[in-house]
Amino acid sequence: MVQMRLIDTAMDVLYKPDCSVTPLLVMLLVNLTQLDAGIASLLQIEDDKVRGLYVMKLVRSFCRTTHESDDDAFEHVGSILVNISKQRAGRELLLDPKRGLLKQIIRQFDSNSSLRKKGVSGTIRNCCFEAENQLQNLLLVSEFLWPALLLPVAGTRSIVT
Repeated sequence: MVQMRLIDTAMDVLYKPDCSVTPLLVMLLVNLTQLDAGIASLLQIEDDKVRGLYVMKLVRSFCRTTHESDDDAFEHVGSILVNISKQRAGRELLLDPKRGLLKQIIRQFDSNSSLRKKGVSGTIRNCCFEAENQLQNLLLVSEFLWPALLLPVAGTRSIVT
């Protein structure tokens, strides 16, 4: 399927104005990015001119859609981000400070959708494997990263002494 350029086709159809199968296409991309070839195709590694364009589009859609409704067409993008962040090229793309993708993704941790939260936390976890080489870039997003990681642990109850 990847060799048949299905990722390119899915991305083209996904952003057509009259697309009525958006959630299904996103789930197809989740499945295709479980393969190394699928990740490479989505990252567009072979073409320097458009490298990372598909991921930037998906992140933009992931961050712009309303995640409070039941028909969240892009909530599975979190799973795609986890899949691509398993490879070094994906982590480098997400951690690139010029693109600011991880900073956008982290904000989705506040979502009510557990699928979005799992996607964001899995992506952060995978990006931390690149800490040795990308420590400076991780520190740049730390003002967003720490609250996203610590607030859920802190809970909503106040401590009375």
